[in-house]
Amino acid sequence: MYVDKRPDDVAGFEALRAESREQGEDWDIVLAAALSGRGDAAPGDDDIEQAFSSIIKNIHAGGDLSGLLAFDRDGDPLRFVSAS
Repeated sequence: MYVDKRPDDVAGFEALRAESREQGEDWDIVLAAALSGRGDAAPGDDDIEQAFSSIIKNIHAGGDLSGLLAFDRDGDPLRFVSAS
């Protein structure tokens, strides 16, 4: 599951967690990313979908997650380390 939120659309981590509960989604880790726009314009819908698609493909391929922030259910940051 993924969701597109502008910074002022999220009151805080607890609000985001409550929203996911209302949707009936159970999760252990949330990944967060930021997407910049151009000039004073926010990213367009196509830019957002392309970014989500790229992130999801990267996750499915076991790719590098270093460009994403990860948090557990309590909002504590997580850090991924290589298994090798």
